[in-house]
Amino acid sequence: MAKEKLKLSLGLVRNNNAESTGYGKWYPTIVSRQPLTMDALVDHITAHAMQYPRDIVEGVITRISLCLPELLSQGVSVRLDGIGTFTPWAQSKRGGVARPEAGLNPKDIIKGIHIRCLPDGRKAQNLTSKAFKEKCVLSLDYVVEGSKNKKTYTEIAAWVEEHAN
Repeated sequence: MAKEKLKLSLGLVRNNNAESTGYGKWYPTIVSRQPLTMDALVDHITAHAMQYPRDIVEGVITRISLCLPELLSQGVSVRLDGIGTFTPWAQSKRGGVARPEAGLNPKDIIKGIHIRCLPDGRKAQNLTSKAFKEKCVLSLDYVVEGSKNKKTYTEIAAWVEEHAN
């Protein structure tokens, strides 16, 4: 992570779903940017770690991206110090199973297999939610009204200008 605090841009989105218990309330959202490509990530890392050539950094990341799914698919959790622990977990279909019986097909009760990442909580690289929040400079950059489901938003620029710090 960078030594200086960089701005984390936030927006507020109004819930316009009349069936929701949060109807009419405003909720924060992080302004998403384009994901880094592998090349851009390798460039970023090599800029911080001059002693490692680009091809070594790219090779290590590539190997991790190949081995991580292999290990997770075998039920092996993987801890990457300073990043977090990756663990596979199963999401069951609604209703569950009343009683397991012989010949039960796992595909009939599993909705999905997901990967969970529990951030590393050690002091130096603490990536837990509370500690990570303290590492960010939060900036409210926009307020929008709309519907997440319909993906229709209208920006309210005057609100941000009026309430700027």
